[in-house]
Amino acid sequence: MPLELDVSSLLSDAIAHADGLSEWGPGPVELPLKLLVDDLEHHAALTPSGWQRFWEARLGLFLQSRLRTQAALASRPHVDAIAIPRPLFVVSFPRSGSTLLQNLLAQDPLARWFKLWELMHPYPWEGEGEGGSDPRVAATERAVRIFNPAYHKIHPVGVHRPDECHFLFNQSLTTWDFPILVKCPSYREWLIQADSVEAYRVYRRALKLLLEQRPCPPKGHVLLKDPVNHIGHLDTLQELFPDACMLVVHRNVVEMIGSTCSMIRSLRGLFAERVDPTEIGEEVLRWAELSLGRADAALRNTTSSLVIEVRYRDLVRDPVQSIRAVYDTVGLTFSEELEQGITRWLRANPKDAKGVHAYRLEDFGLTAPIVEKRLAFWTARASRIA
Repeated sequence: MPLELDVSSLLSDAIAHADGLSEWGPGPVELPLKLLVDDLEHHAALTPSGWQRFWEARLGLFLQSRLRTQAALASRPHVDAIAIPRPLFVVSFPRSGSTLLQNLLAQDPLARWFKLWELMHPYPWEGEGEGGSDPRVAATERAVRIFNPAYHKIHPVGVHRPDECHFLFNQSLTTWDFPILVKCPSYREWLIQADSVEAYRVYRRALKLLLEQRPCPPKGHVLLKDPVNHIGHLDTLQELFPDACMLVVHRNVVEMIGSTCSMIRSLRGLFAERVDPTEIGEEVLRWAELSLGRADAALRNTTSSLVIEVRYRDLVRDPVQSIRAVYDTVGLTFSEELEQGITRWLRANPKDAKGVHAYRLEDFGLTAPIVEKRLAFWTARASRIA
């Protein structure tokens, strides 16, 4: 692990740990990395062990993954011709119920969803690691161990569970994952203005590379979820995936913001010696205004009929009927296997099984009236769901 917060040293270290591969592929590298490194040094208040965790579980890991992914794509030009069949995108702001919806949809035998280790290491691996293990799985297991039990109460994590697309976006260095994990104001401002199209092209090619390794079932569809990046870029998502169906999840905005603030406080505490909850409160609310505002505009302007808006409370009250309604709208078959799978999953994963996620909005310098006022446009949108 490089000890210096220096762009050149970080890139060299990633190249060395990626067996000397040095082609970064399309999209920015040095500019976002410089902004992020400056923020890590001057704003993030990282502890020495926090920097080690951030490098090994995020930044260094994904720089190495980018190099290996680009090398794999360069040697497989046929990957670009691979189709991404009938993609279902679960999109929302964090803590809105997207994980529940994804897990229920993943019970369909015809759904090609992606395991955490695939999303962190989308490149193929020739040969075996120690004891016949897959080094990509082992590296993901090491990264998962960094996240403490308190975080697992908020968001269950598992190497072989369905997980989020933001791990693919991390390769492009154009991702909201970093501002969640650490305080990085300069990188955050750059990210707000950054062109998302190139990042989505990189993301699409990585998906195709994964489908080459494990194709979609015959007559099946691809299932994807990212509450971190997609919700603020629905226009780009529709442009690059014109046949996509977008499932937009709505939750009470006060609960959504409070839960997101609590999640970020827990995550930043893994890396920083001090965390200011009040700063987190304003950051999260501003982020919600930005991304949900963009989503609202994109949804009002879309000509696609394949946009389905789902209320979290309906999903919790009647999961089977909620998924049946989604399938009826999309034109997919709601099979007996899917219904049985949903029932089994719900029985095996009761709410709060790993402990109750407790938080108070006031701890983050916010009140319910403030949140409701600033996100009134999103609440109004949810109220119009039939």
